[in-house]
Amino acid sequence: MKIVLIGGGSGISSVLRGLKFFDEFDIYSISTPTDDGGSTGKILKIYDDVIPLGDMRNCIASLAEDPILEELLQYRFDKAELNQHALGNLILLAIFKLSKNDINEFTEKIYRLFRIKGKSLISCKKRGILVARLSNGEIVKGETYINEIIDKTSLEIERVCLEEINDDDVNPLALEAIKEADIIVLGPGSIYSSIVANFLVKPILEEYQKSKALKIFISNIVNQPNECIKNKLSEYIEILNKYHINFDFTLFNNCPINPKILEKYLQKDKRYRLIEKDIQDERIIESDLISQEGDFIRHDGKKVAKVILKIIDDARKIPSKFIN
Repeated sequence: MKIVLIGGGSGISSVLRGLKFFDEFDIYSISTPTDDGGSTGKILKIYDDVIPLGDMRNCIASLAEDPILEELLQYRFDKAELNQHALGNLILLAIFKLSKNDINEFTEKIYRLFRIKGKSLISCKKRGILVARLSNGEIVKGETYINEIIDKTSLEIERVCLEEINDDDVNPLALEAIKEADIIVLGPGSIYSSIVANFLVKPILEEYQKSKALKIFISNIVNQPNECIKNKLSEYIEILNKYHINFDFTLFNNCPINPKILEKYLQKDKRYRLIEKDIQDERIIESDLISQEGDFIRHDGKKVAKVILKIIDDARKIPSKFIN
């Protein structure tokens, strides 16, 4: 089965890391063209003709079968001009330039070189700029700058759009993946900059809407004070509906969070809140989805994969129940 995950690299990477152990899935990831922070942002300031590479790197690293390769791709330098640069970004930059900025050749070289279990794609052949209208009416441009403003002011995003991206800039490989998908998964990840941003590319949205694939939205476990402070599941579903992004099921974690880990989050920012399930609907599937590894609140990809397989199994038994 071809499964396509749409979102940002850091959000969907935790799910990809678990999915790769299931032979049932032919895995594709599609990340946004708007990442402009950290190592990626530094590269884009030097090479303005390069696509954002950070989210792709996260996805590729998560799909790597050799843990040493994952460590290498995620390794960050800590001195001088290389400070905070991810080695994986620099490798991908070199591959992109060797491919003469051709997205097809670039993707094929990545697949051949890393031999990952799946393909990591980006929704567009060039970078785009995320633009947000905030609750005070201010227009803010750039994913990182938007996050900085919201983090400082607690303003909310009212609307987002893309600049410097036209319909012709869509990545045909991303369209093909959506068209051929049996399952499409949205998230987890930042609701605007990771999920919605992909669908601001009109051909992506249109192909998604036409798709007969089983569509699943994975709810975040906690909110994100630097992008969306909302903490009710219904509010996130409403945001997706606002951008005409439909789906069949929502996966929602119902496993309690380790209080010590949650306290660490609250020490960083007291605006962190667990997402609340405030609506009753048979299409909301509750399960233990949380990873017990490390000090981060994130999804366990293996647990997510098992729930998705159960949904598919149920759909085969009672197909009429799952028609849009």
